[in-house]
Amino acid sequence: MNKDIIKGEASSSPVQNKKYSDSCGHNSAFSKGHRRAQTAYDYSGFRPSRINEPQFSHLKYLIFWPVYLLSFAALERLWVQPYYYPVHCFVDDIIPFCEWFLIPYVLWYAELLLIQIYTLLFDIDEFKNFIRFLSISFLTTLIIYMIYPSCQELRPASFERNNILTEITALLYSIDTNTNVCPSLHVVGALGVIFSAFRAKGLDSRLFRVLTVLFTLAVSLSTVFMKQHSFVDVVTALPLSAAVYLIVYRLQPRLRTRNATHRSQ
Repeated sequence: MNKDIIKGEASSSPVQNKKYSDSCGHNSAFSKGHRRAQTAYDYSGFRPSRINEPQFSHLKYLIFWPVYLLSFAALERLWVQPYYYPVHCFVDDIIPFCEWFLIPYVLWYAELLLIQIYTLLFDIDEFKNFIRFLSISFLTTLIIYMIYPSCQELRPASFERNNILTEITALLYSIDTNTNVCPSLHVVGALGVIFSAFRAKGLDSRLFRVLTVLFTLAVSLSTVFMKQHSFVDVVTALPLSAAVYLIVYRLQPRLRTRNATHRSQ
């Protein structure tokens, strides 16, 4: 009888062993630094009344967007200054207008949206980091705009070519003012996507990372080829992004670890 029991257990073990092996393999992958996307986070039970519950409290980070958008609109339309400092350098005179860069310039908005959707579904900790990065960098940029009102006078008076891209560019020019430009929010946001994408679970493909870097480069170039920004605006966005990266991905984790250690003592 004992042999039968042992035999019965052995006959059922391949499935169990496979599950155990898969689980061990999954954990081993993590131990080797290969971060894989897990099952998508389930939001089916979410209701606004449950926003303070632990499983949904991270959604409160999305309050950043209405706060930022309203602040930027107020800065553009209500905080109008009598004088804006023109931003210009010799590189701007070398760079020609090219309407094809409208494509990466506009796709930047989709890039910000997609990285948030992905991290909301597969890596909530990284979603929080991304919003922290945007909150600090974007709101700091708005403060810079208030302290040092800047503008650019680089837009062409007319376009050499007449096509759908130049028509959309003309519409963009009519909607978007040429003020509050230094540093470039497009560059800061694109760098934030790189920081988040390189750390998010499941996005460790080398091809994906190369494409992300190339797209960020295209976005940065689009700001100057579209004559939306001076080259100076691009350069000044780099140290700002680096500083906020250190705050979000280096300083804050250390502070949280230190606070957790103090609480456990």
